[in-house]
Amino acid sequence: MKKKNAGYLYVMPLFIVMAVLIYLPIISTLYYSFVNINLLKPEKLKFMGLDNYIRLLKDQEVLKAAGNSLAITVLVMLMTYLLGLAFALFLNRSVRLKGILTAVVIIPWAIPGIVSGIIWRWMFHPSFGLVNSLLLKWGILKTPVQWFSDNKAVTAIVALTVAWRAVPLVAITLMSALQTISDTLYEAAAIDGCGRMKAFRYITYPMLRPATLIALTTTTITAVNVLDEIVSLVGMSSSNNTFMTEIYGRTFKYMRFSEGSALSYIVMFVCIVIWLLYTRRLTGKGEEVL
Repeated sequence: MKKKNAGYLYVMPLFIVMAVLIYLPIISTLYYSFVNINLLKPEKLKFMGLDNYIRLLKDQEVLKAAGNSLAITVLVMLMTYLLGLAFALFLNRSVRLKGILTAVVIIPWAIPGIVSGIIWRWMFHPSFGLVNSLLLKWGILKTPVQWFSDNKAVTAIVALTVAWRAVPLVAITLMSALQTISDTLYEAAAIDGCGRMKAFRYITYPMLRPATLIALTTTTITAVNVLDEIVSLVGMSSSNNTFMTEIYGRTFKYMRFSEGSALSYIVMFVCIVIWLLYTRRLTGKGEEVL
């Protein structure tokens, strides 16, 4: 009995830290989302029920943020998964300098989001950026392009910046899964006359389903929660607002804690629904693939 109690004492510091840093903010945010907080009169709290949520779902700025977040998420998912899979397949082969190439691929993942945004902002600078310089040199452009004056271009640049950081994690995740596939499966397929494309379709890709679920889930959450890259690229622009910039603006700029808390839970609910769809699609009852 004493040994059992000693075990609880050992893990108690972890529970306390998690309660203070994770569970308490979650509960507090949920509470704030159901009330109307006036910072000038904090003692006068008004219970709002679901009014904050209903008002946000009808708010045009929130709907615009949802559209921008959706566009960024779709682009990030496509770029990240395709590039991550390509890198994983390449690094999984016995190539020279494999260790060095793997380390190089991981570098963008280690760069903070704000720094990554600054790097890509200079890459697309209209006067000094590498992108305009190369396009002008190759004759694709005749005059420099003001990339950040077009909302659609900004959305694509934000997605590219986020994907650049997310590709390494997806590549390493998929490469780890590739290394668990037995070579005997490919040998048996080759004996039956199966080419590389069919082997990839019927062996490699189905075996990558669990890793694909992890990769898509982390990529989606990263894309939905993008903030640092947007701030460093275009600042807190209302025309390019996303879920996270909207939450940040309402909570810390306009001090609307109730709206910011409610919107945080809406975003969390969206992420949970997406995760459930991924789980059902990739590990559900049938032999379904994406």
